[in-house]
Amino acid sequence: MPFTNRIKGRKYPQEGFRSILVRGTNWIGDCVCSLPALRVIRRTFPSAELTLMVKPWVAGIYQPSKLIDHLLIYDRSGEYRGAKGFLSVVRQLRKGGYELAILFQNAFQAAALTFFARIPHRWGYATDGRGFLLTRALPVNKETLRRHHVYYYTELLRGLGIAEEEPPQMELLIDEGAKEKMKQLLLNSGVSWERPLVGINPGAAFGPAKRWLPERFGEVADRLEQSADCRVVVVGSTRERDIARKMTSFMKSTPIVLTGKTTLQELIAVISLCQLFISNDSGPMHLAAALRVPTIGIFGPTDERITAPWGEGHSVISKQLDCRPCQLADCPTEHRCMKAITAEEVYSVARQKLTETERLKSADKGADL
Repeated sequence: MPFTNRIKGRKYPQEGFRSILVRGTNWIGDCVCSLPALRVIRRTFPSAELTLMVKPWVAGIYQPSKLIDHLLIYDRSGEYRGAKGFLSVVRQLRKGGYELAILFQNAFQAAALTFFARIPHRWGYATDGRGFLLTRALPVNKETLRRHHVYYYTELLRGLGIAEEEPPQMELLIDEGAKEKMKQLLLNSGVSWERPLVGINPGAAFGPAKRWLPERFGEVADRLEQSADCRVVVVGSTRERDIARKMTSFMKSTPIVLTGKTTLQELIAVISLCQLFISNDSGPMHLAAALRVPTIGIFGPTDERITAPWGEGHSVISKQLDCRPCQLADCPTEHRCMKAITAEEVYSVARQKLTETERLKSADKGADL
């Protein structure tokens, strides 16, 4: 298997830094939040060959991409496992001839790889005790930690002197082959494009504390199918199949369940076809926001000021309680933050969003006349 994959359609003249390695983050939501910073790097170094190094489970976010030239897949559970695998990656990076490494990933190991690969310029946050391995190590500003996570990555670049005034617009491209495949699958499942398609993600990889009650997701989905003339598609990872089954067991109607049945590229394609997306604070929620699909984020233990859906046209539903945000994966008490959010609240916001979307569609049609 090749260590890098060429991203089609990008060739640059050689000037300034000729070859740059960016160590991407490990989770879907973090990858999405770092997209504006990646765009800043591309604008700042337009002539450089830009390689992004990521784990295999997030690679689909960058296929396709206008921002990078190469995608380097780093799987520590596969061929790069253990000390032997570490040294193998170091040798590969040395062969790459990178002049600059920018680390979005915070771990010590990310800095160690670039250090032993002898990349001359190594920039990143001084986290996890790795500052001595970097040539430019920035302390994390406490104010940055209180802002939206998008700023965590753009403020790193600002500290390095290469950021723009505000984070640029987030853009997530869709694989056209995956989109056509998902369109056909949905049509075969009875979807009519005359009815709004609503995506629901009842899972959250972080832990059960972030998950709203499955019976309430089921109630909202039922009401959208029966009262709002929508079609509901349930999405999520293979590990979340039981959550989807539990949610649908409370339903009278029969949604389309794609949980565990899509690749990441196909998940992105399905979400892009929705008129509304309802989700816990999770990777799919951030994908929907990046795709500019109106999104409702349901927040419990996490802080919506930091990880709300990025951009305009989205809504957050949460409760102000003395115990939140606790940032815990498992609630040690009664899960009050999620139990306090009713199905009626979520359904009401969903109907409002669908009405706004329909109004915008009508306005667009009128402008075309």
